[in-house]
Amino acid sequence: PWYKSLKLVIKLMKPISNAIHRLEADAPYLSQVLMVWNALVDHAKEWVEHAVIVSPRLALGVVAAFQRRAQTHYSPAYAAAYALDAVIRA
Repeated sequence: PWYKSLKLVIKLMKPISNAIHRLEADAPYLSQVLMVWNALVDHAKEWVEHAVIVSPRLALGVVAAFQRRAQTHYSPAYAAAYALDAVIRA
């Protein structure tokens, strides 16, 4: 049924919404960007493992899309900020 597919899509999109809100917060840190993208890619992989209703082709496309977007938005500045963030290193 269509509502099961809708639930799967909502489950996939919820962390994306949370990540956007996290990065749009009053005090976002540049070091958070790398962690957020890594969490989103990990979530996509977990979603694919649990999404039995979705076709395998679509499932592989979801992971590839998340990885492609993460690589597109990657900047060495994010890695440097992550490495230099005192809160993360503590």
